[in-house]
Amino acid sequence: MLYILRHGKTDWNVLYKTQGRIDIPLNDTGRKMARDAHDKYMDINFDVCYCSPLCRAQETAKLLLEGRNVPIVTDPRLIEMCFGNFEGKKDISKHPEWSMYKFFNDPANYVAEPPAETMEELFSRTGDFLNSVVK
Repeated sequence: MLYILRHGKTDWNVLYKTQGRIDIPLNDTGRKMARDAHDKYMDINFDVCYCSPLCRAQETAKLLLEGRNVPIVTDPRLIEMCFGNFEGKKDISKHPEWSMYKFFNDPANYVAEPPAETMEELFSRTGDFLNSVVK
């Protein structure tokens, strides 16, 4: 069985800022979310946890698995998508003229502006992870 869990909330989530690969830590709400997930999924046996190298993902994994003997393996193929120059930008949903607007509203027609990662690049690295580790 494969379980996928997203990291908890950060201050940038609250501010509607695009995070991408900028390494923003969890905030107190995000830590509470991870602890709540710990309690909710306590009866599920996890053999291993594969995790993004970003601190928000690492902390979420550690809080989720606290008190268990489950290895957390960092894998760079699980890092957040790179949004290039749009990382740190606020309220993308209010800017239809920005290419990132399509990412959230019409992803099939999203075209990445370098140095942002393309959907093909994202699918390639995450697909590689799934094929080599999960499959």
